Amino acid sequence: MKEADGDSKPKNDKTKKFKIPWGWPIKVLFITLLVSLILNISSEAVIKNVGVVVNVLILIVFVTLAILFDMIGVAVTAASLEPFLAMASRKQRGAKQAIKLIKNAEKISSFCCDIVGDSCGILSGAVGASLTLMIYAQTGNFVSVLVAGIVSSVIASFTVFGKAIFKSVAVNYSTEILLKVGKFLSIFEFKHKNNKQKK
Repeated sequence: MKEADGDSKPKNDKTKKFKIPWGWPIKVLFITLLVSLILNISSEAVIKNVGVVVNVLILIVFVTLAILFDMIGVAVTAASLEPFLAMASRKQRGAKQAIKLIKNAEKISSFCCDIVGDSCGILSGAVGASLTLMIYAQTGNFVSVLVAGIVSSVIASFTVFGKAIFKSVAVNYSTEILLKVGKFLSIFEFKHKNNKQKK
């Protein structure tokens, strides 16, 4: 006997619907807006009152921070939890902090790669514009336009170049990187515990 049309379809066919977790993205939106605003205003106040050499040093710092935090963000998503669980059982310093990072990999990666990375990118552009204005004050229009293009290209190229190298490092040495980050974070936790005990 042929099954009825209604019976041919599987019962309790529930299609899974993906729901976007809006909470964290909205937090990221406001955090990035606030951080970018503060850094933009403070950087504008600082970079206009310093020389070319100091501006270049500031630029190097921002590019380095963007690359470093991007590496950490990639390492968090690439790392495995098992080695840190073993380290934590041996009470190795930094292992517990690394476990927390991995368990919150999505948020940590977003913070490192997006919030810090984008903020450093904005500041790098501001410093690059400041350098262009300084050079413009000493040269003609054509030279300033040429220099502006070169400065922007160099900043973007070195940032992308650095991120490309350290993304590979992050994937291949994620455990080592996160353990170092965990050890660094454990310093602040140790200080926080000591302060509580004193109180």
